[in-house]
Amino acid sequence: MNKTLIIHSITRLYLGGAQKICFDITKHLNTNGYDVLVITGKKEEMTDEFLAENIPILTINEFVREINPIKDIITFIKMIKFMKIQKNKYNRVIIHTHTSKAGVLARWAAYLCGIKDIYHTAHGWAFYKGQNIIKKNIFIILEQLTALITRNIIAVSKVVQNDGLNVKIGNENKYKVIYNAIEKKHINNKSIEIKNELHIPKNKEIVLQVSCLKKQKNPLTFIKIAEHLQNNDFYFIIAGDGVLLDEMKKYVNNHNLKNILITGWYHNIDELYSIASICTLTSLFEGMPLAFLEADAYNIPIIATNIENHREFLEDKYLCNIGDYNCFAEKIQKYSKMEGNLKFKCDYTNMLREYEVLYRRK
Repeated sequence: MNKTLIIHSITRLYLGGAQKICFDITKHLNTNGYDVLVITGKKEEMTDEFLAENIPILTINEFVREINPIKDIITFIKMIKFMKIQKNKYNRVIIHTHTSKAGVLARWAAYLCGIKDIYHTAHGWAFYKGQNIIKKNIFIILEQLTALITRNIIAVSKVVQNDGLNVKIGNENKYKVIYNAIEKKHINNKSIEIKNELHIPKNKEIVLQVSCLKKQKNPLTFIKIAEHLQNNDFYFIIAGDGVLLDEMKKYVNNHNLKNILITGWYHNIDELYSIASICTLTSLFEGMPLAFLEADAYNIPIIATNIENHREFLEDKYLCNIGDYNCFAEKIQKYSKMEGNLKFKCDYTNMLREYEVLYRRK
């Protein structure tokens, strides 16, 4: 009988921050001889990356982000059946969840299977300021109850930890802060070729935002920044996809903006960072933005919205109020020539080591 199996569960494997961190952790564990497996929903952009690293995936097609009672029950039953099988095959099974939906379903499935080693990484919370109060309270109660069966909640920042504690999700002893981190990048010398491929004038400075095109990320502000600076030396690229894609393209076409490119999902994101002079993040709320780490890995400065989670990583002079595209335009022009500006560095090796230490505990 094998000794230990570490199961990570995440609702979707699109190109998102939580997904990339899940990938890095499971890849590290797999490379270092651990038995590891991922439970997720249908095949998406990152599925093949996991499989290429020989990380087994249990795909549950009914496992979706939206609340769907029938599909959620089917997902829950399939999780329980699978975990029971694994519990009989291994001396020890560890469950580690990411994202809210997986966090509730997989943790309770594990608990009902008698699995004690249950962890959850809070990359952010499903509740937020301004949310429908009934919906918000339901999410909080679910997290409060699920925290009772969780050995540790890993918060990706102190702000995320405090947000949980403020609504009585677990106690301080339940939490451990492990900052997300990525490997340092080496800038290539192919900026001219990349700009040519993307039909961008060689003399333009690139303003880059990497984010999903959904309400939380507030990407329409990015377009308005580009509109404000359309007669300047900047060219704007937003890399991502989501429900606001058509609305954004319509705005760009209706206003005849020639200084912006909406790429959709861009698999070789390093190419875009290698040509960027400055990055932005226009979010309404965040956990710990992976976009910050990616920009910093290339030593690129960041201008972001003045929200609590961003204030943990950036000084006030690099922050703008939500929707204030004039402020963004001013700071882009002022800081585009400087180097990376995060308050502190997050160490990639240390992040992986800290997760591994969690699993070694008995």
